[in-house]
Amino acid sequence: MNDGKTKAPDGWRGIGVAAVRAALAIAACIAACVAALPPAAAAGGAADLPASRREDALVRLGARLFFDQSLSADGRVSCASCHVPERAFSDGLPLARGLRGAVGLRNTPSLIGVAQHAPLFWDGRRETLEAQAADPFVHPGEHGLASPAQLLGKLRADRSYRTLARAAYGRDHLSAQQAYAALAAFQRGLDAGPSAFDRSRDRHHPQPLPAAAARGLALFTGHARCAECHLVAPGAAPLTDNRFHALGVGLGPLADRMPQLLRRAMARGTAAAGEDAGKALVRDPELAALGRFIVTGDPQDIGAFRTPGLRNAAVTAPYMHDGSIATLGDAVAHEIHYRGLQAGRPLILTQDEQADLVAFLESLTGEGRDRLARDSRDLARAVPRGSPLRPRPREARQPAPARR
Repeated sequence: MNDGKTKAPDGWRGIGVAAVRAALAIAACIAACVAALPPAAAAGGAADLPASRREDALVRLGARLFFDQSLSADGRVSCASCHVPERAFSDGLPLARGLRGAVGLRNTPSLIGVAQHAPLFWDGRRETLEAQAADPFVHPGEHGLASPAQLLGKLRADRSYRTLARAAYGRDHLSAQQAYAALAAFQRGLDAGPSAFDRSRDRHHPQPLPAAAARGLALFTGHARCAECHLVAPGAAPLTDNRFHALGVGLGPLADRMPQLLRRAMARGTAAAGEDAGKALVRDPELAALGRFIVTGDPQDIGAFRTPGLRNAAVTAPYMHDGSIATLGDAVAHEIHYRGLQAGRPLILTQDEQADLVAFLESLTGEGRDRLARDSRDLARAVPRGSPLRPRPREARQPAPARR
């Protein structure tokens, strides 16, 4: 992480921690200035602010939306319920847990570095963060709201959102698209800074990797063939190809029913058949195992899921789209088996070589992730809750049976 005193590795563009801290530093100033303006001036104030301050205000609004549990049907679910900052913006569970304990369909991916990933969701059904942000609010197992209109009603019932909206957009009330754009702006800043791997690639002041990690990198880009999908280029290392691959994970239990499942999907459950993929999964959760096929209707996409980025993989277990692989070592072993199937012959790696691959993956952990977690929460708390208009929280209820 570049804190202004230490030079970041050459080519490093991670600005997440700095962006969050900058927004936090000027948050009170923006709020005070906007609140002091007459209503007419406040309405146009955002357009008069420097671009950097408008962006900071947008990030701050997005942080507040991200952590706000009141924007759910039971007042207990926020984006941070699954994307927990202290868990690298993941949750450590095989499958996500949502409204009243409902069990989701897929593993929660980390949001750190999400700005580098597109399309989004494991099946790639949304192209942008703005489009993705709309889905959880109206998913019955996540925030559980009935419609975007209900979201807007909750925002208008909280006076503090007026201050945030004025600073970001120069108006008292948000549209749904403006709320989604603010969430996207916040998420684009979630970068945990450089890792040991990044520092080893600094052209001016490289810091060598530990021996095991260096051996693992050589395997990763060479004999183990990991970099065929988890890309490592001389000038950049996205560690994903943002494409979709079928590894066979999760299809075994459905093998006997696969023909029936495909008929259901083709009849009414794919985007190619005219239905939005997100809505199809709400109506028929079993279709989730079909992966990218739900979006494209292409038989080659059956069971294919997006290649995840590997930054911070060491702190975001369990793995795969269904969370079925518990440890990094097991994930490495599974990938080795898959590479052998691709090549048409077994890929043999010793236990020591597999341990070296794990050591390399551990070197991809961002050094600033803990401070990013703290600063993100601080940013969301920067404005007191202006809640006289918000309804009183409902009494606690017993969790509903888990949805599987």
